[in-house]
Amino acid sequence: LWHNYLRIAFTVSHITISIASFLIMAAAIERYLCRGISLLGYVSRHRTGIGVGAFLLGVLLRGTVFFEIQIYHVSECSGFASIGVELTKLSRNRYYDAIWRFWTRKTTTVFLPFFTLAYCNAAIVYNLQTIERNRVAKTLFLSIVYGMESFRFKSRLKSATRMLIMVVTCYLIANIIDVFIAAWEYIDGASLMEYGEFYTVATDIASFLSVLSAGLRLPIYVINDRVIRKEVSLSLKWTKMSDVSLQQFIEWAKMHEKHLNAADKLSIC
Repeated sequence: LWHNYLRIAFTVSHITISIASFLIMAAAIERYLCRGISLLGYVSRHRTGIGVGAFLLGVLLRGTVFFEIQIYHVSECSGFASIGVELTKLSRNRYYDAIWRFWTRKTTTVFLPFFTLAYCNAAIVYNLQTIERNRVAKTLFLSIVYGMESFRFKSRLKSATRMLIMVVTCYLIANIIDVFIAAWEYIDGASLMEYGEFYTVATDIASFLSVLSAGLRLPIYVINDRVIRKEVSLSLKWTKMSDVSLQQFIEWAKMHEKHLNAADKLSIC
């Protein structure tokens, strides 16, 4: 049954991964530009447009995946073995493969986010270390001159920066194998095909790391941001209370049904 939805699910997963990459890259660039007031102001004023642009770019670049795979059937086999997935004629076209799949899509969705985030992450870490050297003096100055509200704002800003660094680092670790495989495919794809088992395992690990990186984002947010941690805690408590209330309602409904059945028996007698 899953073969009927494979093309749609595969395309949607690629689109969402690319959109997430573009949004993380936009956040990292915005944080990197924190010292450039004019550029930072422009980026801050156009966050909605940047988000919409990331969505449209992800759909444009990855939406064609739907037309690059197809389901084939083997009449000699039965059950699960009778169905498989293969590349379409479009994706096997050498011009389409070279110009669109590699130079346009691979460069834009794999290489560009990876190296941009690597540079921005290193620059943000360096700036954070530079700021950390004067942290004690600045904290004392802010608390005395501007009060605790300014100190809390700086603390939240630092937490957001640390959170972004952790998210970007997870992204870089998760995608380094994908970048390596993509570069190898372009440099010498024939030699890569000679190591079919390695290629299969490496691509599976890269896919798993991408999912793991996405799954780690919520724990990273919870660890670094007190507001998010509080909201998640309240949501979990509400869910637990809802489960208890639902269980109590089910028990009450069962007891009520027993009483009704007993009353029906008495009325018959």
